[in-house]
Amino acid sequence: MVRMLAPTSRPLLIAAGLALALVAVLAGAWQLGQRRLAVPPSALVASADGMRVALQVGPLVDGRRAIEAWVSDERGRPAELQSVGLRFTMPFICADIIDVVLVPVGAGHFRASGAFFGMAGSWQADITLQSSGASSRQARLFVPVERPDVVAPFGAGRPPDPAFLAAGRRLYAANCASCHGAGGAGDGPRGLGLTPRPTNLVEHMVAGKHTDEQTFLTISAGRPGTAMPAWGDKLSPDEIWQLAAYIRTFARPSATPAQSELRP
Repeated sequence: MVRMLAPTSRPLLIAAGLALALVAVLAGAWQLGQRRLAVPPSALVASADGMRVALQVGPLVDGRRAIEAWVSDERGRPAELQSVGLRFTMPFICADIIDVVLVPVGAGHFRASGAFFGMAGSWQADITLQSSGASSRQARLFVPVERPDVVAPFGAGRPPDPAFLAAGRRLYAANCASCHGAGGAGDGPRGLGLTPRPTNLVEHMVAGKHTDEQTFLTISAGRPGTAMPAWGDKLSPDEIWQLAAYIRTFARPSATPAQSELRP
């Protein structure tokens, strides 16, 4: 025999079900609000106008390394951000600027992977935390890098052989001279109308200003905010090393960089 519910009991059951569902939603929201962001103990930490940012530059593995950031509010809860921007510089030693954008991979967790550093040492990391609006927050950390992400195949301080340089000369003439000029002075016919103008390689190849590894990475990745494209998907690593070696020959003989030349 099937027992039927009284008509007056059905609204009560529906209301009770809705109340339980609301309680479950509120409990889940409360737990989410109380969740603290898990940060590796090895990460470097800085404050950024009411937020806490932890940064970790991972070890080099198979020519790539991961750069990760964890961003939380004052209570340790994951922050809601669009992206985390990093600008790495080595003031007074290296003129290179490395711009990296970390993308979200989880709540308050951002990441990028690749080859970034052309020399070992202590890099200054200027951090920009970008919210959904126009507002952003800034922080700064100093990050140790134990070794460069690439190593020149012809060895530090040893000039490449003539055939290697000849190959680089041909690649430069075919791909670079139209913007940077035949002699590397940034005065190629296509470069005259560009803003910013192409880099003057004669000045930038001054001894002690850039490493061959940094030149390789710049050619591979291009320069954001300029017309310099990324050549890493157009040329092989060997070809880019040949270019880097040939570009080095534009340096003025026996020139030493002035302090003003060392600034980005």
